[in-house]
Amino acid sequence: MNMWGEAETHALNVTFDSSPVLLNAGVGQFRWGTGIATQWSMPRCKTRGTFTLNGTTLEIDPERSLTWYDRQHNVGGPTKFTWFGLVFSGGVKVSVWLSDTTGPVEQQLRFATVHAEDGLHLLRLKEEPGTGSPWTSPNTNLTFAQSWNLKFDNGDSLSIRTVREDQERQLVVPFYSGVVEAEGSFFGQQHGFGFVDIFSSPV
Repeated sequence: MNMWGEAETHALNVTFDSSPVLLNAGVGQFRWGTGIATQWSMPRCKTRGTFTLNGTTLEIDPERSLTWYDRQHNVGGPTKFTWFGLVFSGGVKVSVWLSDTTGPVEQQLRFATVHAEDGLHLLRLKEEPGTGSPWTSPNTNLTFAQSWNLKFDNGDSLSIRTVREDQERQLVVPFYSGVVEAEGSFFGQQHGFGFVDIFSSPV
């Protein structure tokens, strides 16, 4: 797949290959809020290409780069959720969902879909506040967590933190989408990195 774009001060032209697909919740569908979500991920796509910043073009190193590409479709989802996509050096990949729904359907969703060497694993988990302070956006006044502690029902645990505070996306409905680092003990791995999406709608 190829992605490209150009603006006044920056541009990109990136190509990435497919990777083994991770079906969230094991089958690619799960109940989410008042509806059903469909989600699949290609979490470790080999990536090559270039990006340009202020007239300087840099080439992507395919041996040290990857793309996490996924697609999600749903109706009736909650207005607040947190999602992590994490990759570990030993080849382990995990998609983690945290969300709470109130109203006609009460749901506390906490699960991880893990793609490991020995196959697919589904784990329940508990979330505890991290040690870092939350960050409040000066643009939207929304507050976003910056660190998390996750304890999985197989005995593993991870501490996750953002690499910087200001990673909010200014779209029609603003949300937080940024890079995170993870450390702890997870399927034999101690260090990983990845991405977080935090949707905290004020409505």
